[in-house]
Amino acid sequence: RFDNNSDARNETYYYDATGIALRDPKLLKSESPSDITIKSAKADYVHPFNKIFRLEAGAKVSAVETDNNLKYYIIQNSSETFDPSRSNHFVYKEDIAAGYLSLSYDKNSTSIKGGLRVEHTSSNGNSITMNKVVDRSYVDFFPTFFVQQKINENNTIGLSYNRRIDRPRYRDLNPFRFYLDEYTFMEGNPFLDPQYTNNISVNHSWKNMIFTEFTYTNTQDVMVQIVEQNDETKVGKQTMKNLESLNSFSLTNSINVSPTQWWRSNNNITAYYNSYKKADSNLDQTNSKLSVNISSSNSFILPKKYTLELMAFYQSPLAYGMFQIEDMYSINLGIQKSFMDGKARVKVSFDDIFNTMRNKASANYDNIHVWSHTKWSSQRIGINFSYRFGKTNMKPSRQRRSGLEDESNRVGSGRQ
Repeated sequence: RFDNNSDARNETYYYDATGIALRDPKLLKSESPSDITIKSAKADYVHPFNKIFRLEAGAKVSAVETDNNLKYYIIQNSSETFDPSRSNHFVYKEDIAAGYLSLSYDKNSTSIKGGLRVEHTSSNGNSITMNKVVDRSYVDFFPTFFVQQKINENNTIGLSYNRRIDRPRYRDLNPFRFYLDEYTFMEGNPFLDPQYTNNISVNHSWKNMIFTEFTYTNTQDVMVQIVEQNDETKVGKQTMKNLESLNSFSLTNSINVSPTQWWRSNNNITAYYNSYKKADSNLDQTNSKLSVNISSSNSFILPKKYTLELMAFYQSPLAYGMFQIEDMYSINLGIQKSFMDGKARVKVSFDDIFNTMRNKASANYDNIHVWSHTKWSSQRIGINFSYRFGKTNMKPSRQRRSGLEDESNRVGSGRQ
């Protein structure tokens, strides 16, 4: 169960070029309690026929209900008046039943696994205030296939294919309006469809030290953030919508090395090409970009049980939906010391040393011309102390999935 109560106050003042007030300010207050209840049950079964063949099967059911009751008030002369034109009560219910079956083969240097998952989804979005209901019911099939072949002691190659579904976050389905100012608001989309992705990849590893992977991904009804505009009122709306498709090609190379006994280095470089397609009744538009991601994590073992950590990240310009995102980078630094025979540890970290993490984006489509610049508090210093007690040679407990992870991850943060 998730409970979220968000209150906000929006104040708009009007001045001419000389700073003289043109009219009375507009003062709004909002209350948006949101209750989300998630119920889930799952069962998994594993049957090894022998050392070579293995059967896995399972089933899962989940039921989600979100209750959101947004209330707006107009403030005048210190009194609050309920505003029904901006208020909305929205209830969303979703039931999913799924089952899967897979068979794996593992002998000598060859591993093969194939399976199929079937899901039935039933959902109901009810805007009580607006008397609008969105009912859906559908069945989906998700095959998977994986094969891995060890060529020799140093080289292993693999091929995989899978189809998956990504459902909208609950708040993205919520048709509430959250006003940033008189001319800009955010609004959920109860007609937002899930996106479906087909993914195929080929990979190679050398000595478990150098990993290379080529991947092609095709996503239909890809969910992205869109800005729309009313040309008459000059009011802009930010919402989530489905574009027609996303085609992505990527080549990733990862290198994990230890040049010396006191230096460990994990490095990753990914080159990828994203091409989004937006189709409507008037025009097909595309937004494409070849981009590069580079990251490096380094650990240096110093005398007297000190360890220095240096991490760097760079993201070149990229395409997201109909937006072009400018490049960004950051450098993080940390130092830690172990004592009390390694049971205790103190770590001091400094994230984004040069305060460079920011997001600059622009878009030019339909009648929209947008430029945004966002800076968040990415620069921070942290101090961490940890101490291990009890037996240190015990096996770690097995990590178990509760069956709620997929639904809980769709809760998100902020207003629902």
